[in-house]
This record gives sequence, C-alpha cells and structure tokens, in this order.
Amino acid sequence: MVSATGCECDPSTEGYCPRHRCFKIKKLRELCATDQRYFDQGERWEMPQQWEAGATACVHRGVTAIDARDCESCGKHVQVKIFACALHGRCAMAKDFDGIKNCSTCPDRDNGAKRFVIHDGLSLGDIVCLTGAVKALRDSLMWRVEVDTRTSCPELWEHCPYVTPLADDKATAVRADYDRGRYASVHASNQRPVHQVEAYCESLAREIGEAFTVRDWLAPSILLSSEEKGWTSQFQEITGKPGPFWIVNAGIKGDYTAKRWNGWQDVIDRTCDRVAWVQIGASEHRHPALSRAIDLRGKTDLRQLVRLVYHASGVLCGVTGLMHLAHWVERSPLIPFRRHAVVVSGGRESPSWFAYPGQQIFHTIGELDCCAHGGCWRSRVTAESDGDPKNESLCEHPRETQGLCMEMIDPAAVADTVLRLAQ
Repeated sequence: MVSATGCECDPSTEGYCPRHRCFKIKKLRELCATDQRYFDQGERWEMPQQWEAGATACVHRGVTAIDARDCESCGKHVQVKIFACALHGRCAMAKDFDGIKNCSTCPDRDNGAKRFVIHDGLSLGDIVCLTGAVKALRDSLMWRVEVDTRTSCPELWEHCPYVTPLADDKATAVRADYDRGRYASVHASNQRPVHQVEAYCESLAREIGEAFTVRDWLAPSILLSSEEKGWTSQFQEITGKPGPFWIVNAGIKGDYTAKRWNGWQDVIDRTCDRVAWVQIGASEHRHPALSRAIDLRGKTDLRQLVRLVYHASGVLCGVTGLMHLAHWVERSPLIPFRRHAVVVSGGRESPSWFAYPGQQIFHTIGELDCCAHGGCWRSRVTAESDGDPKNESLCEHPRETQGLCMEMIDPAAVADTVLRLAQ
C-alpha cells in the first residue's frame, strides 16, 4: 500500500513509528497512511499513543473509566474510554463525541506540567539550534514540561509539535541564550567538545530545573504542514523540474568578515554541468552574485527558505544558518536517505561546536598557529570603517579579503566532494 498522506510506516504491520514516536497497531498505521485526519493528528502531536502514560492526564479527570464509546472513524474496531470530569461532567482523552469533552483539546485541561516561555533574540542559526534543543527537551521530559517560544525567528516554530501556545502570564519566562551573555560555552568549546545544541540544552536545564540531553540527532525539529509539502518549490516554478538541486550560501554578514571564502564561484563552475544550483541570501548581508546559479538572493522569506531546504538534495555554505537548516528541516520523500551539507569553515570555529553527523566539513583546525588547538573565534579579516568593537578581533594571517585558513581550502577538493555526494 502506497501512503497517501506522508506516513512513512509499513501499513501492513504494527510497530514503533519513528516519525510520530509511538507504537501503532496495524489498523492505526493503515488509517495514518490513508486518512489525512489521522496523519495530521500525529503531526500536531495529538495522538494519545504519542505520549507516555499521563501525557493527556488532567487534574480534573477521574482515574477510572466510567463508560466507553465505539470509535466510528476506526470502523468500530476501537472503543474509546469515557471518564468523569470535575468541570465538564464527562470527557474522552482524545476524541470528540456529542456532549462529551475532548480532553486533549480542552482549554481547561491541566496535567500539572511545568510551563515555560523561552525567549531568544539571537540570529537564524542560533534559533535553528534552539529548535533542536526544544525537541530534545520534549523528547526527554515529555508531558512533564510544556514550552512556548518568543524568538527572533517565529516562522521556524510553525507546525512545531514541540511547543504549546502559552500565555505569558500562565508560564515562567526563561532565557535560552546558551551562555547567559557571557559566551562561556563558546570559550570552552576548544577544550570541551560540546555542540551548540548541547549548550542550549545545558542552559535550558539550568533555567527549568530539569536535566535533559539530546537523545535523537536525526529526527527533524522543523516540520512542514501537509499543505506546504504539496506546494511547488521555487526551483520547480523556475525550471519546471522538481529537482534535484543544491542550495548555496556564498555570503557573509558585515560584522563577521572572517567567515569569507573566495572559492564559491570556482566550485559552481566545476560542478554546474551535473548539479543544479540555487543561490540564496538575505538582502541586508553581503552576497556576491554567482553565475550559473538560479538567483534567489533576497527573494525568500524565512518560511520560503524552510520549504526550499525541504526540497533540496544538499547545501553548500560556510558556518551559517543554512547548514543548521539542512540538518533540522525534514526532507522531501524525493530525497532518498539524507540531505547533504558541505561546509567551508576554515579555522574560526571548532567543528565539534557546529557540525552534525554526516556533514562534510572543510576546516584547518590544527594546521596553523592561530587555530592549533581549536577555533580562533576572530570576527574580521581587516578592520571595517563602522567603529564596531569587532575591529578589535582581527585575523592573525589576513590575505586581502579572506584569512589564510580560508585560502587554504581548495575549491577543487570542495567541488569533488559535492560531485561525489550528488551522484
């Protein structure tokens, strides 16, 4: 049976569903594969099976079932338990019946969970990492904690099953910035191999008083709705083909010129006969135009970029938000087993701080005196005329517009890696 909904399980069997993280009997797998309503319920994290016992618990609901009703949408194969409710008389855990409240959607439901609103005003790459940390929090603590977010990139949280809409006066506000303004985790990353997502987990654990860590590095934390998945990608709108294609981000922010690499066009020239390229980049940043690439610079809002990454087979970039999106955005069924990422990082940051399993990292850590034992964390190649304090953090080995560590990255080697992955 071919799934009509996006379900990835074999509907002829029963077992654990890695997408919705619960055990499904064969009938539920069949419904999830054929009925969009059931699949969307799993996407919204509303299946009772998705939570451990007590996930849909409510302090107002009785412990013992007092009645049962046939589930019509399940062909009466399942009976839904009915419980006494101190507020509404009777309720069902996750099903609508006339005259009976659905506890999972009831605004009065209170399962006794701790509730937090997470605040973070950092840049795109940081917030993408935060989605991974929030996913880790919910994977570990499940229903015991509910969180909502107030961040600089609210579009990343659309259709996210790991957040619960919470009013500010109904939850405790916490700061998510992984260093509490001191960049302690960054400074320690040369001595302790900690990933930025793990640093967020450590910071949030301190704030909420519950220890947790990343259990699953592979499942996505940024999801698309079923409607979004059915939309034509910008690449297909332009070319008339669904893919495959790769995204390239060849730009930098003006305050961090130490990330600049001058080999992007060389890589495109060496690969464009076999790889279709799409160039992206925010209009307020420095993104020189690349020939032989579809130009979408300044033409994607954040949600459009998420959808573009969903369809992309791979990305080529420096240490920036795109490489984090490549890991955490779910992938189209047309992408067979993973979305590739080729990252040019030089010697500024230790790979343990930003790299994900399976990504190809071109770095020079250990090859120069300035990055002999870890990243140099310098901001700029040469001073800019903006008076920014980052002018005090300059590259030790500047080579005109890029640092020596970036000059050492061979475009031919990068191109060969792209071609090998794009086969």
